[in-house]
Amino acid sequence: DTGGAVLNGKKGKKAAADAAEFGYSKRKSVYKNEVYSQPRRMMPPRSSNPLDKKSGQIILDCSSFVYWCFKKQGITIGANTGQDMADKHFKHMGNIPTSKMLIGDCIELGGSSSYPEHIVMYIGGGKTIGWNGGTTSIAWDPSGGAKVVTVAYWRKALGIITVLRLK
Repeated sequence: DTGGAVLNGKKGKKAAADAAEFGYSKRKSVYKNEVYSQPRRMMPPRSSNPLDKKSGQIILDCSSFVYWCFKKQGITIGANTGQDMADKHFKHMGNIPTSKMLIGDCIELGGSSSYPEHIVMYIGGGKTIGWNGGTTSIAWDPSGGAKVVTVAYWRKALGIITVLRLK
């Protein structure tokens, strides 16, 4: 993985880079009332972005976090990791080296191409931002929240299925 500062480096399309920057602004060290929940992530159906909340609880999972970061930029993508794999807004880049990733790229992790387990966004400097719940490893946080984790960690822990780049 490359070293360097977060949000510095080659950027993807403006909307994708802005989505990554928005996601990074919501990292756990900034906002502290988060919950990870797959069953409750999009319930009730929301017309407003939960990441814009100034108080109260934010309940999301990995794909709904990425969804709302892109929605903030006016782009509606799939509401789960499987839908993101088939979304018309993205080009599949494959399992590319970290040095070829652009800020705003989405990284599908684990499982298979028909059922990926996790999604995060590349934020530069060899790092990602994602809503990492669960309890299986050190990068997963059952309390929820957006967390910065290295690409190297994800390559080892879950493996990269593909990098999705906004067209």
